[in-house]
Amino acid sequence: MQHLLTAGLSLLAAASLAAASGAGRPDPCRWPEQRPIFETAPRELLRVEEVERRRCEGQPEKIRPDAGVHYFGAEPGSPARVLVEVHAERCLELSVPDYPHRLLRARWVNPKLIYLEVFFNPHYGAYWIFDVEKQAAVAYELQNDGWDAFVQCHGYPGEPQAGAGESAGD
Repeated sequence: MQHLLTAGLSLLAAASLAAASGAGRPDPCRWPEQRPIFETAPRELLRVEEVERRRCEGQPEKIRPDAGVHYFGAEPGSPARVLVEVHAERCLELSVPDYPHRLLRARWVNPKLIYLEVFFNPHYGAYWIFDVEKQAAVAYELQNDGWDAFVQCHGYPGEPQAGAGESAGD
């Protein structure tokens, strides 16, 4: 199932790139080098659900911002879930259920915003900026390192380009 979703997201990113290349986005075939590509991520990709308070309290490592009262931590034994303490009575679990085998990385941006990131494979991933006080993602995008789009036009580094070295008599 995860492979189908990864393939679907890859196709979506490629189709979006093709559709948007005429809408102000540079054409990858004109890029002198590989560039990252960002697209709006499906909102439901990140799951946010309230969980029992004791799950937050039992975290071995509580990661806090430089200032502020909130904290988060990875759930023991599950690097694909992040538990966030919202206030004394609430705890949220953030996860990407379609990719339970992938690491969900998190770090504080400021005392109320958490940057979350997951990679589906070496070239494609997604990120979110989660507002702890609003208990919602305020920014979210799919990220693509641009390698596939670049290689489709320019070929792999070190390989001769199509038509290179051919003579008119061949």
